[in-house]
Amino acid sequence: MGKIAEKLDTKTMTSLNYQVDIEEKEPREVAKEWLKSEGLIK
Repeated sequence: MGKIAEKLDTKTMTSLNYQVDIEEKEPREVAKEWLKSEGLIK
């Protein structure tokens, strides 16, 4: 969890929340894509 927490700043959280709340994307998919983009999962 430490590696994830280091990367979740306010700007990132706002962007992820926007994708879910405004763009109506699935939270699971938003999270998965972000984790992939950060190299935290394959």
